[in-house]
Amino acid sequence: MIDRAPQTGKEPWLAVLLTAIVFPGIGQIYAGKLFKGLILAIATPALFGSGLWLIVGSTGSVWVGLLLLLASNILYVFSIFDAYHCARKVNDAEFEALRKREKDPWFAVFLSRLFPGLGHLYIGKWLVAMLLFFLAIAIAIMSAGVPWAFVLFFGLLYLSAYHVYVSSPTRRPKSQRLILGICAILLLSQLVNFAIEELASRAGYPTDIATVLSIRQSYYIPSSGMSPTLQIGDRIMVDKAIYRTASPQRGDIVVFDLPSEQEIEGTLVQRIIGLPGETVEIQAGAVYIDGQPLEENYTTAPIQDIQEDYSSVEVPPNTYYLLGDNRNNSFDSRFYGFLPQDSIIGKVMKIFWPINRSGGV
Repeated sequence: MIDRAPQTGKEPWLAVLLTAIVFPGIGQIYAGKLFKGLILAIATPALFGSGLWLIVGSTGSVWVGLLLLLASNILYVFSIFDAYHCARKVNDAEFEALRKREKDPWFAVFLSRLFPGLGHLYIGKWLVAMLLFFLAIAIAIMSAGVPWAFVLFFGLLYLSAYHVYVSSPTRRPKSQRLILGICAILLLSQLVNFAIEELASRAGYPTDIATVLSIRQSYYIPSSGMSPTLQIGDRIMVDKAIYRTASPQRGDIVVFDLPSEQEIEGTLVQRIIGLPGETVEIQAGAVYIDGQPLEENYTTAPIQDIQEDYSSVEVPPNTYYLLGDNRNNSFDSRFYGFLPQDSIIGKVMKIFWPINRSGGV
């Protein structure tokens, strides 16, 4: 076993690990590039957060958001490669010669962090590598759908990373405590992250990016029933989770499925006008809620009273009264009646296509 290293040496693969799995920019800070590290540590999550907000938020351009997410990922990949080069540049020739001559223990750790056993293959520990491979696969298979089972996999992952370091033919003495600390901190962070996700999930909030994106769905507008707010050819983004924690409000534009008892089937998009317990009435082309005229700045033509005997009606519990903004060309609650809340798919948040009409509604 060889334990040696110049005191001035920086480990390029340790810099990669710090940037890739701890936080962007940490590897640069480790290599002595404080300013660059801080810039990357701030810019990468800022671009990512801004992009995600523009995509899933009620305002902003989806396309700008996608560009920001792309920029964030490019910057993240750049920071990983740059961390390696920053660390290598500060090393003297003696340390670099030593590092290249022997199996790099931190590269072995990097491989083990990708999957248990890869690092052991790199240093020639074939038997241990095969054992770790089979253990990881067995844990993944047996723990499918079992809460907290991921702890076993990540425990094995970081145990593998630590073991491959101490098993490497070459170790740098001043790094031995560091590998133990990194593995312990990362495993603890996984546990804390899982606990937060579990609490958020039970409260009905999305817990990861995939879930956040999955609760948004796009729809195409094929007709003029919601004109001028939504026009033929518009593509809209719908939040399918918003009504898990909040009730629909007057003015919300919602996508919904017609109740099964209707002769016509299909998915429609209209505006909520009447809430449960309220009375709705149409007189002389104007809508009245509980006897008071409803102010509407989103329609362009007064309603032509389709039902001559139309009078005040009370909206039943857990149902809503909907109208299209194009009142004279809309198949809405004047025809199919009240809409059960269970039929609502989600709330329209924004138009994302065409670009010249993109934005909140």
